[in-house]
Amino acid sequence: MNNDTAARILRAFAHRWLDKTELDTKRNLRKLVEFGCYFSASPQLRKFFRESRNILNDNKSKYYLLAHDLTKSVDKSRTAEFGITFGYYGLAKEIEKASSHNSAKDGENHFVGVITGNEGQGVSNADELKERIFKLAQSGVTVFFIFCGKSSIKSTELKSIIDAYPQKAFFIFTDSDDIAMSISQKNIMPVLDLKSGSYDLISNKLRSQERLYGGYYRYNDETSDEIITKAFLNNVYEKNCLFLFLIEDIGCSQSSHDKVNNFSYHQKRKPSYPVFVTELFGDLKWLNESVGTEKNPDAR
Repeated sequence: MNNDTAARILRAFAHRWLDKTELDTKRNLRKLVEFGCYFSASPQLRKFFRESRNILNDNKSKYYLLAHDLTKSVDKSRTAEFGITFGYYGLAKEIEKASSHNSAKDGENHFVGVITGNEGQGVSNADELKERIFKLAQSGVTVFFIFCGKSSIKSTELKSIIDAYPQKAFFIFTDSDDIAMSISQKNIMPVLDLKSGSYDLISNKLRSQERLYGGYYRYNDETSDEIITKAFLNNVYEKNCLFLFLIEDIGCSQSSHDKVNNFSYHQKRKPSYPVFVTELFGDLKWLNESVGTEKNPDAR
C-alpha cells in the first residue's frame, strides 16, 4: 500500500463517518486525516487501515459503538477530538505491539523514533538533529517525536530539516513561540508544554490560525498525585488541548510511574467522559526502551 492509496482510503472513511453523524467540523477532521495519512508510509499501519475499514463497515462492532459514544459525548465545537482519537488509535496500537516483544530479535524495524537531548531535554544542535533524523529515516522510522523544549535551534533550521521528509510525520514538543508558530507543514503537529508560562499565548495564536496542537506534561514523584484527578483532566480540557502525552521525568520512582499509567489506562476506557486525550503514552523512558529511540550520542 503506497501513501496515496492509504490517504484515499482514510479520507473515504472520514467522509463516510461525517455523513453518517452529520458533524459540522469537516475541515478540522480533514486536517487530522491529512496528518494521519503520513503514518501510512509504515507497512505496520496496513493493519490499522484494515481494522478501520472493519470498524466503519460494521455498525455492530464494539469499536464502532465506542467511536459513536465518543462523538456524542462532546459538543460539536470539539468533535475534532474524535478525529484525533480515532486516527491515533492505530499509532497507539502499533506502539503497544512494539513494546510487547523484543522487535530486534524478530528482525522488525521500529517505525517510531524519539529524539531528545541530554537527560531527556531538548535537542540544541541543528546539524546533529539533521544527522539523527537521517539515520532513523534510513532505518525505516516514519513517525518522529522530537523534543525541542527551549531549544536553541531556530525555526528556519528546523523547517529546512523537516522539508526533506515530506512523507514522514513529526510531533514537535516545544515551548518556543518561534518554533510552534513558524513550523506549519501538514506533516507536523506541535505539542506544547502545559507547564510553560507561554502555553496560553502560543495556543491562542495557533487557534487563531485554525491550527491543531496537543500538549505534554512532565511529571515526577511530587506531581504524580495531581495527575490522577478529574480536576487535572478538566484543566487540560479547559486549555483546549486536543491530546495529551504524560512524560515521566528522570528520577521518577516506579510507584509513581505505575500509578499514573494505571490511571491513564482506565481513563482511555471511559468513552462517556468528554475525551480530549488520544493516548497517554506513558513515559519517555518507556519510549526509549521500547520504540527505537535515537539517543543523543553524547549522553553517555
